[in-house]
Amino acid sequence: MRDFFMFLFAQDSINVLYAPVLALSVLLAVLFQRVKGRPVSDLLPPDWSSVRTDILLVLSGRLVLYGLQFLMPVVTIGTVAALLGTPGGLRPGPIGWAVFSVAQFLFADFVFWWVHWLRHRLSVLWAFHAVHHSAEYLNPITGYRRHPLEILWLSAALMTLNALPVLALVLIFPGVEAPGILLVTVANALFTVSISNLQHMQAWVTFGPVFERLFVSPAMHQIHHSRDAQESQHNFGQILALWDWAFGTLITSSEVDATALRFGVEGVRHQTLWEMFIDPLIEGWSALREGLAHATGGNR
Repeated sequence: MRDFFMFLFAQDSINVLYAPVLALSVLLAVLFQRVKGRPVSDLLPPDWSSVRTDILLVLSGRLVLYGLQFLMPVVTIGTVAALLGTPGGLRPGPIGWAVFSVAQFLFADFVFWWVHWLRHRLSVLWAFHAVHHSAEYLNPITGYRRHPLEILWLSAALMTLNALPVLALVLIFPGVEAPGILLVTVANALFTVSISNLQHMQAWVTFGPVFERLFVSPAMHQIHHSRDAQESQHNFGQILALWDWAFGTLITSSEVDATALRFGVEGVRHQTLWEMFIDPLIEGWSALREGLAHATGGNR
């Protein structure tokens, strides 16, 4: 049951399917470099310290996540599980499955954009999200370079919110069975993981000015990781660029000089596990206290 729901809500990307998807992403990045006449060596880091930190943080973050996974929103997910497969209940036909697939994809992608935007707008959340942005070299593992507390609350939030379309499907079609939902959500998960791998590789893959208003290209996500504070406040989307376009946070690859792009966060190193574990706790607590003081009128 645990593995089913981890697959269902696409939170456990490091699984048996991740290795072949990663290999395909690397192959596409290499082919794109060759087609564009750029050296493949550009995909390798000049300094491996940032990558080494990525790996250490991924391993430690996984341990924390697995240790605390039973604190996830089991009420929401348990409700969905309890309603699955009601004997004799109405089941969705082809049109029902098509509508659900599109609705689930759009809903999950918007939820990701909104939660990502919040992590940049709220100081207490940014203190932890800055760990991800502090990477000075991008690689697929950078996608998992996150503070354990961010992994915990983000997994809980996304699992809870992404359960809502499934819950709606079950309420409308109480006879729906788990395999059908699993097939749709795993397909979405594989697509998302594939895009995420390319987004965190230093291959300047663009979609052109027209399609980049519809989809987030890997180059656009690299702009989001820019050390330039103005550039990093754009392109919060994961797959669709529609949300950034609608809310005025879109910047396309043609608007940025790729050769001048530098990654990381100005004034933030986070290159050791101590810095990445402890500094966000201190900064997050300080931001929380300031926010509470402001909300209550300070010292009045």
